[in-house]
Amino acid sequence: MKKTLIALTILGGAFATNASAASYGGVHAGTGLGVHYQTDIDADSAYRVGVGFEGAGIGAGVDYLNRVDRNPVGNGFVPYYGAGVGVGFADGVSFSPRAFVGTDFVVNQNARVFGEVGPKVTLNSAGNTGVALHGRVGINFRLN
Repeated sequence: MKKTLIALTILGGAFATNASAASYGGVHAGTGLGVHYQTDIDADSAYRVGVGFEGAGIGAGVDYLNRVDRNPVGNGFVPYYGAGVGVGFADGVSFSPRAFVGTDFVVNQNARVFGEVGPKVTLNSAGNTGVALHGRVGINFRLN
């Protein structure tokens, strides 16, 4: 029950946004499988919250994204970098700060495909620490 409440609290913050900002819902896969909500803060930045399954447990996370150039480069690519944190619940609690670089590919005004990769550090309640590569691919569908 606690795990569900924590995940819902993280997601709840996503819906307290400015109605004029572009918002997206989507799915992603990589080091886990999940769903997310993303909203633009301004023309150059956004935040994303999500929940999903990773390993043998569930998790939630929040990420900040900063676009290098908001105008599609070349054939529709919009590069960005960002940082975030994830909380996982599998055999205890884990906390994972991460950094990443990625790109959106603008399919059309209502859909974008993205990919990102970067390092993450995982600290868990058993006292273990690990460094790993974090990556994901996904698709965003415009909601407004």
